[in-house]
Amino acid sequence: MEKINSNPRLLKYLISKNVFQKNPFVVVDIGASGGIDSIWNLFKNQIRFICFEPDEVECNKLNQLKNADRLFYPYALSNKVQSKDFFLGDFVGGSFYKNSNLFKKLTASSQESWNESQDKGSGSIQKNQKSIKIQTISFDEFIKANSIEAIDFIKIDTDGEDFEILSGMKNFLQTDELIGITTEMFFNEIAEGSNNFYFNHGNFLKERGYDIYDLDIYKYSRKHLPSKFLYSIPAQTTKGQIMWGQGLFFKSIENLKNNNLKVSKLLKQACLFEIHNLEDCAAELLITYKEIIEKELDSRILLNLLVPEEYTSKYNFEEYIDFYKKNTKEFFPKY
Repeated sequence: MEKINSNPRLLKYLISKNVFQKNPFVVVDIGASGGIDSIWNLFKNQIRFICFEPDEVECNKLNQLKNADRLFYPYALSNKVQSKDFFLGDFVGGSFYKNSNLFKKLTASSQESWNESQDKGSGSIQKNQKSIKIQTISFDEFIKANSIEAIDFIKIDTDGEDFEILSGMKNFLQTDELIGITTEMFFNEIAEGSNNFYFNHGNFLKERGYDIYDLDIYKYSRKHLPSKFLYSIPAQTTKGQIMWGQGLFFKSIENLKNNNLKVSKLLKQACLFEIHNLEDCAAELLITYKEIIEKELDSRILLNLLVPEEYTSKYNFEEYIDFYKKNTKEFFPKY
């Protein structure tokens, strides 16, 4: 996700107290080419990673870095065990789907864009696709075979296969282990035959108790009138039609039960809310489950850490809420 809180005071406090030392935060990264997102550095040594990268060469390269907190698996995930066509392009990466006719109309697909790209070592959109056969397994089958139970957060970014992978997690999503998930989804058909549409993701996760909390949208201009690219690769542009996005889903606060009601799980979810600029949701969580949290920590201290930085020198949490009630006009924009 693009909107990240670079100074999460609640998370930093809990890390300083080694709250997650015995039960480290566990992240699954599906589509891990290029390594782990820097957002997770905030958890320091109280985090572990389970990563998937179907390219064995890339996977071995990542494992050779010998980071004790992470392990990369050379598996391609889908909704079941099967052999599928995997389309490779001129650069690193690939997809289970061919580019659609709509994609071929975009500035990102033009040969000129690729010729002038400043970074030919990355990019999800592939030119000159050729196919190979690749064996897939489901996430449920993987965790069963490897006796994996504790997982807090999942990131999926596979350029079209995300919903198939999500569908292969049905059993795991019934365990009340997972706090949140971020997944890439399409708003228009840019990959032939993919069912990776936003409504499939939303409906599937809603049925399992997850709500959408944030969404990054990616625009792509048509090559008939190109717009500027956002990055040094032919991909998102500053203007154009919405083609896909990255959705952020969390277990609904009112639907938490069983494993999700452990103190460590509640605090992890509060921290995830905070780093994604959802401090209000973190506050609701801490207040709703105050009795559970106070078995180990003072919830007043935690809530004080969520007060917007511009007010921390003046107010604690209760005083800030009182200030809002008495000065609501201050919270409207000034024109």
